[in-house]
Amino acid sequence: MFIVCAPDSFKGTINAADAAAAMARAAIASGHEAIALPVADGGEGTGAVLVAATDGIRHAAETVDPMGRPIEGHWYDLGGGSALVESAVASGLGVLGAADRQPMQLSSVGTGLLIDSAMTAGAETVFVAVGGTGTVDGGCGLLQAIGVDWLDSTGTVLGPVLPPSKMHTIKAFRQSRAMPNLVALVDTTAPLLGPTGAAQMFAPQKGASDTEVEALEGVLTGFAHVIDTNGTVQATPGTGAGGGMGFAIAAFGGCIRSGAEFVLETLRLDDHLANADLVLTGEGCMDGQTASGKAPLAVARAAAAAGVPCVAIVGMLGDGYESLIDQGVFLTCTSLLEHVPIEEAMGDPAAAIERVTKTVSDTY
Repeated sequence: MFIVCAPDSFKGTINAADAAAAMARAAIASGHEAIALPVADGGEGTGAVLVAATDGIRHAAETVDPMGRPIEGHWYDLGGGSALVESAVASGLGVLGAADRQPMQLSSVGTGLLIDSAMTAGAETVFVAVGGTGTVDGGCGLLQAIGVDWLDSTGTVLGPVLPPSKMHTIKAFRQSRAMPNLVALVDTTAPLLGPTGAAQMFAPQKGASDTEVEALEGVLTGFAHVIDTNGTVQATPGTGAGGGMGFAIAAFGGCIRSGAEFVLETLRLDDHLANADLVLTGEGCMDGQTASGKAPLAVARAAAAAGVPCVAIVGMLGDGYESLIDQGVFLTCTSLLEHVPIEEAMGDPAAAIERVTKTVSDTY
């Protein structure tokens, strides 16, 4: 068989490139042909996948973390006047200690500073991969860093940084320069507000208590009234991504795209599927949220459209994964934990992925 190995990262254990390589090694060792094609969906690791596919260039840039502390970040030049910024680099959970996970006090200004660096270097279009953030400020800080002044009821400029605990003072805004051409690459179809939105659905994962979730929902509601007065943007799928960064970008003339679909187009997955007999994909945990815009489902749907069976090899199966099987796009899903002890899966994920891939490729 010719097998396309197209997993996302298994978060916390192995990146997408290494996971894809492990799958391909096992398939080849079993006598098949295989290609390693790591994928991403707008979350952490999207830049590395796209740079490898486009021969892009990584540029270091000074920025700040969600607490406002100086850190060294980076952005990617994808060529042709396009750049990519990963929000997780400056605004992600990964740059925060456990004690810092207080969404009411965190700002996305660091992501905005990286966008500004890319603009200053001449980027005409900036793609912003908004997954993996620890912030829930509706993109307030991001916008502030690229030319939006927030004003109080007297017209006084607020700042220099406005985390959610201070955003209630925002009553108006003005732009000090033209907005760049921004594209939010999202890994969820969540709207800004409501039970499936940035605060109620995702803030608990970022350290918010029940009381803070309620406060964040109120803050985002007020913020939306200021910059989306007719309420047309906030209900758009994907505006809740990145703690509301998707909303900020869309409200100021940018667009929202599925990060997974953008990556798969850039990788030209369809060309590889034309000759494929089997597709392998995967991620750390497959559950109900996989259906909201994650890479494995996008891979499986592309494979189904091409008439190629797709198997998901994942770290673990969580609540709601059965619905993905019911959709008929996956031939089956199997977890590493069904085949190896958790200590082996966590300690040597590449070896565990190889072992499970061998079983799958020998079966199908």
